[in-house]
Parts: sequence; C-alpha cells; structure tokens
Amino acid sequence: MRKLFPSPVFKSLIWIFFGILLILPLLAFYPWKYRVVFVFLFVCFTILDLLFPLVATFFLAASGVFFGNHPGGRFLELQDCLWIYWCVRGIVENKLYGNRILEDPFWKSRIGVLLLSFFGTGILSLIVNPELFVDFKYYQKGWFWFLHSTELEPYYPIKLLFLGILFLFGLIARKNWLETNSETNSFYLIFASGVGFGMIVSIGFGWIEYFSPILKWKLNYYHRWLDGYKFLALPHSLIPGLKRYLPRFGIQSLFWNRSWFAVYLVSGLPFLFYWIFNISKNYKINIFKNNKLLKESSSEKTSPYIWVLFFMVLLVFGAVFF
Repeated sequence: MRKLFPSPVFKSLIWIFFGILLILPLLAFYPWKYRVVFVFLFVCFTILDLLFPLVATFFLAASGVFFGNHPGGRFLELQDCLWIYWCVRGIVENKLYGNRILEDPFWKSRIGVLLLSFFGTGILSLIVNPELFVDFKYYQKGWFWFLHSTELEPYYPIKLLFLGILFLFGLIARKNWLETNSETNSFYLIFASGVGFGMIVSIGFGWIEYFSPILKWKLNYYHRWLDGYKFLALPHSLIPGLKRYLPRFGIQSLFWNRSWFAVYLVSGLPFLFYWIFNISKNYKINIFKNNKLLKESSSEKTSPYIWVLFFMVLLVFGAVFF
C-alpha cells in the first residue's frame, strides 16, 4: 500500500491538497481576506503536521479555547475541518504502516466497551427518530451547512456523532502510527498536555477579566464582532460569603457565555489531572491499551509536589466558578 505514495514530497502534496479541499466549500461564505487567512492556516497546519505531528497535535488540542462561541457561530467549522484532517491522516498513515485499528486492545478495555455502547446508543437514537432525516428537505444542504449547523437543526446530532466516532478512531490510529514510527511513547500525554495548556490559557484570561475592566470590554467587543452580540449573565453566587467579591457579570474568558466556559473546564479536567500525575513519570503511557494505569500509578510513589499542584488546581477552579 505504500506504493500509493511513491515519494514523501508527493505524499505531502496530497495531504496539503486534502486540507485545502476540506475548507474549499467554506470559502464562498466569507470575504476574500478571510479566504486567504483560512488557506494559509490550513497549509501551515498541514506542513506542521507533516514535519512535527506531535507538535501539531499539541496545538490542535489546545486550540479549543479559541472556538468557544455558540454552535453555528463564525469560524467554528474551521476547527471541525482541522480535526477531520487530523483524524483522517492518522487513520491513513496507521493503515499504511500495517496497523489495524479494530485489533487495538483498547476495544477490549472497559472504557472501550463503554464508548462503543455510547456511540451505538447514539446511532440507535438516530434510527428511531426518522423525522430528523425527513426534515432535511427544509434545510439547506452542503458541507458548510453540515458543519455550520446549530442544535436546532437535524444535521447537528449527526454531525456530533460522526465527529465523535471519527475522533476516537483518529486518536487511536495516531497513537499506533506514531509508536510504530518510533517517534514517541507518550502520545496521550502530549495530547493531554495540549488540552491542559488550553485550559490554563482560558483560566488566565478569566482572572485578567476579573481584575481588568479593559480586558472585559475588549472581550465583549471581540464577541460582538464574532457573533453580533454578547451573552451576559449574573454570577452563580453559590457561596453567600463570597458574593461581595464577585464581578457584576459572570466570568466568561474567551467563551460566549459562562456555561460553555464551565463545560470546557470540567470536560478538560481528566486530561489536566492525567497530565499532572504523569508528567514526571518516564514510562510508556497505556491508558487506552489496558486498565493498569491505576495499578502502575499506585506502585510508584507520587511526589508530594504533585499533590500540592493538584490541590492548587482545585483551588483555582473553585475561585473561578464561585
């Protein structure tokens, strides 16, 4: 199968072309200046992924902090295309190296069975709701409209299920491909560090937003430019004693509203803690290969500094939320 790509240069050109092809249908919906930026972005990311796939993985995992506006908002389809490219290349490269995704031990693990059950439930929910497919005739069709769909459109659940399954296969394929290529034995740690870095950036903006009215105004202006308006909400005020220290409106950081900021932080916690507890360890990361992570971790003495960092993270999160 490697004969399909007779030379590294030709293979690189194919991947660059594929990246541009993904965003080509989107260009008609943006002014020409944005088109130039989009093409430049994808070419740069493709080249980075060709030269340093781990670095590209880190930045892509961290980029979620910049795509926090509401579903259907401007530019969100760009990140979808980036992830699709990342997954497809991982699957293809893994196949060219002779690896088979479905033979990975991950599928026999507990988390693998749970994820397969989750996606199976999602597919069944679509099958028992045929009216979603009937409603297609009332909506515009095309690649842009599929990626641009909101939670009120029939494309949206299909898009989420499709991207979720593709991401899982792409993640496992990239891990197998890079390990076979002898580039790393810590792919999941690098991915988790990217997510953790994005969370740190978002928390940093949140704290600066709290102390700096200028940044708060600039963030509001940014979201009005991005989506036409900014959703503002009062703080949660869950702890009465801290009410006088709360800002007038909830901290939203780079996100369109405080709820999505909170969802982003909570969903990233497993990656952040995985990063914290494994950053100082020098062994092969196999969290998705088997269920021995807790066993291996418990057999090694955890540094007290790691626990201090752990509780500091909880303290920072508590301050941001409350």
